[in-house]
Amino acid sequence: MYYKNAVVGLAALAATTAITPTATLAQAASPTMENLGLLSGYPQSNPSRAFDVSGDGNIIIGMGPSPFTWDATNLMQALPGSTNYLQVEASATNLDGSIVVGRGLATNLWYRAIRWTPTGGVQDLGTLGGVTSEAKAVNADGTVVVGFSSPSAGGLVPFRWVQGSGMTALPVNNNFGGQSANDVNAAGNVVVGSANYGGVIRAVRWVVGANSTTLENLGVTTGLFNSYASAVNAAGNVVVGTKIINRTTFENR
Repeated sequence: MYYKNAVVGLAALAATTAITPTATLAQAASPTMENLGLLSGYPQSNPSRAFDVSGDGNIIIGMGPSPFTWDATNLMQALPGSTNYLQVEASATNLDGSIVVGRGLATNLWYRAIRWTPTGGVQDLGTLGGVTSEAKAVNADGTVVVGFSSPSAGGLVPFRWVQGSGMTALPVNNNFGGQSANDVNAAGNVVVGSANYGGVIRAVRWVVGANSTTLENLGVTTGLFNSYASAVNAAGNVVVGTKIINRTTFENR
């Protein structure tokens, strides 16, 4: 994930709280919390959730309950849907907020990885030969998308999609569950996520070279339980995630 100067998320408001969108995004030294409001036409009982923010903190994407973008000028605006999907969801945006990725529930009731562009609307990124895929993150210029998909042989494997080239599988040891590409660096050549090692999930990093892609097992600090990589910095050399210390204890790293 890129260096960003704003934090987004979900907050619960009292039932009597009036929802009034703010017209400016705070850039003060002391953090402030802003209510971004709701999409027009939906009752106040519907929640809105912010999932990601552009690099300058001015564009926010989320669900409310349809996917939206928010900025200080236009406030909350719905992303376009498509008759090809029963439902669409946004999960991440690129550095300038112009590209949004997520998933769409197709008419066959399987999710497909999708990408919104300013001129192209909703784009289906396809699958690795199976029935489903989901996009989890996008690089700085919006040309590289990562996530997971089902191959023709079944199971789930991480993917890297490149504009003009399409979707390819990232190397893993098997097609078992628990595997996903969760984030990508600014250039799009370093991907982090999780891979299955004989039934144990490990945080991993993929480094994409000119002729091959290297899979690195980031391991765990102690014990035999799972670890997951959730984000990577712009340069691709710092990874953060979660490890399971025991069956009841989780630790963020």
